Amino acid sequence: VSSLVFHQVPVAEKQAGLAAMFAAAKQGGRIIVADYARQNSWLMRQAFKIVQSADGRTNTQPNADGFLEAELARIGGVSVTADTNADHDSRRESDHP
Repeated sequence: VSSLVFHQVPVAEKQAGLAAMFAAAKQGGRIIVADYARQNSWLMRQAFKIVQSADGRTNTQPNADGFLEAELARIGGVSVTADTNADHDSRRESDHP
């Protein structure tokens, strides 16, 4: 479980942290990430600027641009959106029999 951490760290650390979560998850386990993700609406982008004013733009902008969704999909092998709530085990789709 990760809550409001990834938006505050550099991309390389985001990648390493997510990879470590998948590596540590038991087969059939669950990975839960609660953090800022792609800002799809004008209102969300404006609200996220408040977060960026406190946390800085360098590390937060990748999240606003959809980095977390893309990286979770790349590592986990499933399509992920900001509002995904899926029961899916930690194995990549290609690992399923």
